[in-house]
Amino acid sequence: MAVPAHPDPRRRLLLGALAGGWLAGLGTAGSGMAWAQAAPRRYRRVASAADADASAGADAPTDTQSDDAFVVAAGEAVRIERFSVYGRSFATMEVPRVIRSDTEWRVRLSSLAYRVTRQGASEPAFSGRYLHNHAAGLYRCVCCNTALFDSRSRFNTAGGWLTFHAPISQFNVVESLPGDADTTGDIHHLAVSCRRCDAHVGEVFDDGPPPTDLRYRIDSVALDFVAYPPY
Repeated sequence: MAVPAHPDPRRRLLLGALAGGWLAGLGTAGSGMAWAQAAPRRYRRVASAADADASAGADAPTDTQSDDAFVVAAGEAVRIERFSVYGRSFATMEVPRVIRSDTEWRVRLSSLAYRVTRQGASEPAFSGRYLHNHAAGLYRCVCCNTALFDSRSRFNTAGGWLTFHAPISQFNVVESLPGDADTTGDIHHLAVSCRRCDAHVGEVFDDGPPPTDLRYRIDSVALDFVAYPPY
């Protein structure tokens, strides 16, 4: 898998602005600049596994499954990348943001899924239903069905959570400062959420394996796994 020589400039600008502006408000702008300068290694863009799969198997069977089963006609449009049941990219497209009331989320989700996705909690270590799942397939957002991770980017650790070296598409996730970020400026990770419905799904750290050197620690309860169908 090829890795671009330079980090994505948009992510550098965003993360630099977040870190620099946030710390400047605390009177530590110098530390913010230092953190922003260290960000490129952490957030360099790589091609997704699905991208490589799509180019290698263009003549394979296709399907028409989409994420529209969970569409809610509310909120502004967001751009995400759509994937087939085989993990192949359709295209990026504008879709309505999924917005529900707190009451609706409580009805639709289990109590743990609600606490994780809507309140930013984390499931207990070694409790995730997909921790020992090694089947090939897509991991979709439990709240809106958006494809977030591909089994081909998964790797195993002893940490007790699902771990991936990259999301299926940078269009489909948002990485931001966690709500409990250390006010001293010692930022160890970013929170990871679904771009379409703002569901919190885990965190990303910069101590992962190649090709990204990132470790996405993801809560099983925030995901629905859909196995690849046989050809």
